[in-house]
Formats: sequence, C-alpha cells, structure tokens
Amino acid sequence: MTGTRINKTTETLLVVLLILALCFSAVVLMDAGRKAYSRILENNSRLTNARIALSYVNMRIRQNDFGGVITYEKNFLNGSEVLVIEHTGIEKGMYTYIFYSGGALWEIYIPSGVDPGMEDAERIVEVEGFAMDYHEEGNFFRISAAYSQDGKIKTMERIIGKKTG
Repeated sequence: MTGTRINKTTETLLVVLLILALCFSAVVLMDAGRKAYSRILENNSRLTNARIALSYVNMRIRQNDFGGVITYEKNFLNGSEVLVIEHTGIEKGMYTYIFYSGGALWEIYIPSGVDPGMEDAERIVEVEGFAMDYHEEGNFFRISAAYSQDGKIKTMERIIGKKTG
C-alpha cells in the first residue's frame, strides 16, 4: 500500500509541476506578445505623426497658394526655418508661422505688428525631426519629417510645387 501511495503522490506532484510549467510558459508568451504589440504601436504612432506633419504643411501651402502670401524664412525664433502665411480676405492682417522646434511642429497665428514667440505657439504634432527648404528656381518646397522605427531613424520627404511666385 505504501508503494501505491508514493506512486500517486509522485504522479500528482508531476502533474502540478507540468501545470505550473505550462502556466509559466503562457505568461512568458503573453509578455513577449505584449512587448511586440507595444513596439508595433509605437512605431506606427511615430510614422503616423511624420505623415501628419507632412500632410499638415502640404495642406497649409495648398490652401494659401495665391498672390504671393506664402514666404519662407530662415533663422526664426530658435534658428529654425519657418513658413509664413499672410492671410487675406476676412483674416487680412493675420499671419501664420509654421516651424519645427523642440521635437514638434508648431504653429503661431497672430496679427501683424506682434512679434511671434513660443508663448503664442500651438503644438501641431510631435515628430523626431522636420526640415523645409524653398527652391526659388523651381518654385517648390521640399519638406521632410524624421521618425524612428525599430531604433533606426528614417525620413519621409515631400516636394510641393507652388502655383504662384
């Protein structure tokens, strides 16, 4: 009888150990899946933010591309490039400044005669890098946004032709 009792105890202990091993494996697998999912979401979020930044600047240029109301300046506020839009019509006398500073794309909307400052700025979207340049000879803007994906910095670029000079 003692031999049967030891066998049952051993079997029970082995079954419990097997169940514990399966539970541990399931927890490790779920944790790995959670980390992979988080990484994918973070990469996707950074890519989406870069697309938003490019799309936003593209839209603002397209909306205001008439009569020379769009200008490009260097060395704005913190030495960054800035897209300046002089509004017409109902918004006459207002200016919009779009620029990159401190890891984000910013916009300032102020009346003429007021010096723009960061206290007037509204953050549009966070991006890891942003650059714009105006090419007078081709009458186009070249804009690019940087984002990281799996630890590597990648860049998206758009070329936006102006209809007016």
